Amino acid sequence: IVFCSLVLVFTLLYLRIAWLAATPFYAETAQSQSRYTLALTQGRGTIYDCNGNRLVNAESGYLAAVMPSQENFAAVASHAVKLSRQELEQLWEQGKPCVVQVDGEFDSPNTWIYQVPIRYGEDQLAQHVVGYTDSSGQGAAGVERGYESLLASEDGGFSLTFTVDAFGRGVSMEEATGKLDNSAGVVLTLDREIQQICETTGEQYLEQGAVVVMEAATGKLRGVATFPSYSTDQLAEAVADEENTPLMNRAFQAYAVGSVFKIVTAAAALEQGISPDFTHNCTGSITVDGTIFRCHHLAGHGLLDLKGALMESCNPYFIALSQQLDPTRFWQIACGLGFGCSAELGDNLITASGALPDPEELKNSGAMSNFSFGQGALTATPVQLAVMVSCVVNGGWAPSPSLVEGTTQNGTDLDTQRISPQLTQVMSQETASILKEDLLACVMEQPGQNATAPNGEYVAGGKTGTAQTGQMDKNGEEYNNGWFAGFFNAGGTDYVVVVLSQQAESGNADAAPVFRQIALEMTAKYQTQA
Repeated sequence: IVFCSLVLVFTLLYLRIAWLAATPFYAETAQSQSRYTLALTQGRGTIYDCNGNRLVNAESGYLAAVMPSQENFAAVASHAVKLSRQELEQLWEQGKPCVVQVDGEFDSPNTWIYQVPIRYGEDQLAQHVVGYTDSSGQGAAGVERGYESLLASEDGGFSLTFTVDAFGRGVSMEEATGKLDNSAGVVLTLDREIQQICETTGEQYLEQGAVVVMEAATGKLRGVATFPSYSTDQLAEAVADEENTPLMNRAFQAYAVGSVFKIVTAAAALEQGISPDFTHNCTGSITVDGTIFRCHHLAGHGLLDLKGALMESCNPYFIALSQQLDPTRFWQIACGLGFGCSAELGDNLITASGALPDPEELKNSGAMSNFSFGQGALTATPVQLAVMVSCVVNGGWAPSPSLVEGTTQNGTDLDTQRISPQLTQVMSQETASILKEDLLACVMEQPGQNATAPNGEYVAGGKTGTAQTGQMDKNGEEYNNGWFAGFFNAGGTDYVVVVLSQQAESGNADAAPVFRQIALEMTAKYQTQA
């Protein structure tokens, strides 16, 4: 009787299971639970330079899709990258199909190896511009974040589908779908070769700072580098480094600029009809309404005109000059050059606006005096200074800075092109011509100028700046920002280079050598290509 009862129970149970399996809902659920999809690549769009060179997905590596088993553990472990043996053992205990980064191709049971693009390479270029994605694959900074909707929407992810048992362990690989690479994406104005020159030179000279290379006629940014840099493999360490703030894109941030701003003061004076022959006798200081402003050359420079004052970077001269200016018209020149305004370099890619005192503030003689040589309430970005110098080079026409050319589907042709605003005339051609000659003299005629080509390899103009920051080191010494903003021609194109060196001795000591090295390498690059 007991035996018959057991037979009856198991028979009913078998029939119940058979009925459940035949019921559509349960049948579909069982089928879905027996398939497991493993994503190897996201299919995220690519970011290119202006010549179609990849700035992401430029390097490749190997991924192994594995159904863990005793037969393939040893082979995978011997080729695994970035995973310890203990971590691999834990994956194998779970038994689910998994992805392991490996060092190359090899044969092993139930192991499928694919060569795939690596999003960020070992020596990733333009990291601060490109940005990075977070753990979910979403853009978190830079172009990755600014163009998230475009980069994330592109088709191309590659995945494998496995049959798994009730415990999720792989039984067989059923199919592979999608593409390993995605050529659609965003095209930047950056030039990979120029970017490489900026980064290599900056790493040699700058602990904290930035380099910007702008094509003067168009405002297109051909190189943007920030120091120190960071690795996407060590984001946690970069976030925690509050002293060096490596995640900050200094090229797009605003700082005290110092004497490079004397170019604007000179432009405002010339535009208001003051002759370049205007002179001032520098005795080492100047007093304005009871406030004494000292020159960096305490003995004084003597009698100077505009050209001599720019070459010697004489503060008292520009203070005296500023007292002759109408504050509103001075402010209008600065505003026309982009000071006090953020720049939209691409969709959702915006620089800091910096600080520009308004005309009412400049009616105060002290504020006007500080403003004349780039101190006081004024701050600006390296990009704004590049626009300022470009305006001089362009005969008085200021470009609108840009970082994005447009979008592409194949990595070669632009499908949509970003339209940049037209150039704006900020000063007369005559004013620009005078300033250009004076800036050429600052580099080519001034003794001890570190921006000068050692053997006459190029002709350049520019201006140094050493800006007080109000920040002190542990010894009570004030930090300075060292600047150089200059121009030269390479391959028939006028380029503007702006260099910021934080915690510097001076612009000539710390920033000008960076300009010189970049100009030398870019000049050599175009001579070689010719």
